Amino acid sequence: MRTLPRLTSGMTITQTGTAKPVPLFMRYWETLASAIEAAAAVLAGTSPVASMTVASLPSPPSQAGLIAYASDGRKNGEGAGLGTGVLVFSDATAWRACDTGATVAA
Repeated sequence: MRTLPRLTSGMTITQTGTAKPVPLFMRYWETLASAIEAAAAVLAGTSPVASMTVASLPSPPSQAGLIAYASDGRKNGEGAGLGTGVLVFSDATAWRACDTGATVAA
């Protein structure tokens, strides 16, 4: 990892290709912006999962491979009506809890 020099009051640098002095904080800002853009590119492959109750999950699922978060779905060991939420997937016939593969229930 590259260590940047300490910023002191009034420091300037010359931007490559220009004779115009640029405040050092501008260069730090450009470096930060580049890092943010790089991080965004890495995260671009992720997407939020739809969150809904078990009762509002489409029935039957339209196709296999869909995923959602059942906000009141039960994980293994949770009692009826006490679900704390579970990631679910569709197999085109039912919504199944990811932790057990069983049909999701509230």
